[in-house]
Amino acid sequence: ERLLSYDRAIHSEPSFKRDQKDGLLRDLGHYMRTLKAVHSGADLESAISNCMGYRAEGQGFMVGVQINPIPGLPSGFPDLLRFVLEHIEDRNVEALLEGLLEARQELRPLLFKSTGRLKDLLFLDIALDSTVRTAIERGYEELNNARPEKIMHFITLVLENLALSSDDNEDLVYCLKGWHHSISMCKSKSAHWALYAKSVLDRTRLALASKAETYQRILQPSAEYLGSLLGVDQWAINIFTEEIIRAGSAATLSSLINRLDPVLRETAHLGSGTY
Repeated sequence: ERLLSYDRAIHSEPSFKRDQKDGLLRDLGHYMRTLKAVHSGADLESAISNCMGYRAEGQGFMVGVQINPIPGLPSGFPDLLRFVLEHIEDRNVEALLEGLLEARQELRPLLFKSTGRLKDLLFLDIALDSTVRTAIERGYEELNNARPEKIMHFITLVLENLALSSDDNEDLVYCLKGWHHSISMCKSKSAHWALYAKSVLDRTRLALASKAETYQRILQPSAEYLGSLLGVDQWAINIFTEEIIRAGSAATLSSLINRLDPVLRETAHLGSGTY
């Protein structure tokens, strides 16, 4: 039942041959270690340590390490990062998501400045972005029976995260404003809130499609070129950009609006949308 409940439902029973056992156990073991590292916030913790500074004493022939904190970080930023780490595994993810987004907002101006520690700042921003996605995925379960305004709130969080990861984000910002207005209309029980929200949802879909086309235009030629030189299978080359998109906030946002779409259609009496 759990496999069938996924957005990409798994319908068939697994069927493996005996000689596949060792290889599968090895690969699944590696995958489990990766999942644990991601969901425990190991990458984020490491990125935060590099920015905030730390010192590790050496033992024997090992040399000690001292990383100085990055100068010029916003006041209160260390406390914000500590809050994020303290709540990284919370079951209720809203406070964590808001903390992550606030941290990315504080960090964003520094990414456009020339600094010798820009790499550390970039890695921190990437880790914060990745943690937003894993937190949202962890919060899917509580959205199963959630009211529309709850789903819309999650959409605004993911959309803001996507906007923070995009340089040409004007359309995303307009969509974000539209979702906030939709939530206000819903809370005030406006007669046409669902119709308005559906229009914002459609605009968000168009923005996502445009973003996907941009990624395709920028990334796929390089994938084709490098893939041919490296002898990569053509099927892997063909889906390269698609997989990059699936790994980002755009895919998470698409999943959320797909959850909300039938609710809005029913509320606004727009029909099922299937033809």
